[in-house]
Amino acid sequence: MSSPMPPLPDGNPWAADNAANNAANNGAHHAAPARVSSESIHRLVVLGYITAVAMPPVGLILGLVLALRLDRPNSKRGMWIIALSVIGAIAWVLALAVGLLDPNSETST
Repeated sequence: MSSPMPPLPDGNPWAADNAANNAANNGAHHAAPARVSSESIHRLVVLGYITAVAMPPVGLILGLVLALRLDRPNSKRGMWIIALSVIGAIAWVLALAVGLLDPNSETST
C-alpha cells in the first residue's frame, strides 16, 4: 500500500515551492542565475585543464569552446588550455614512442 500524496500548497509541486522559498529567504532571487553560470564556466575551465593533460583532444575542444567566447574573461584561459593540450599531446606521443608507456604489456603478474 503506497502512502497518500501530501497536499500541495497553491497547486505547485514541493520542489518549486522550496526553490522559490530558498531564493526569497536568501534575498538573491535575481543573482542566482548569474552565479550558476559563473560556476558552470569555472567548472568547464577546470575540466579543460584536466583533460588537456589526460586527454589532449578533449582538452583541445574544451579550450576552443572557451577561446571562442571572446567577450568573456575566460577566453584567455581557453588559449592556455589549447596550448596545454598541444604540449600534452606531444608528451603522450613521446612517451609512447620512447617506450615509457607500453599499451601492449600486461601489468598484472
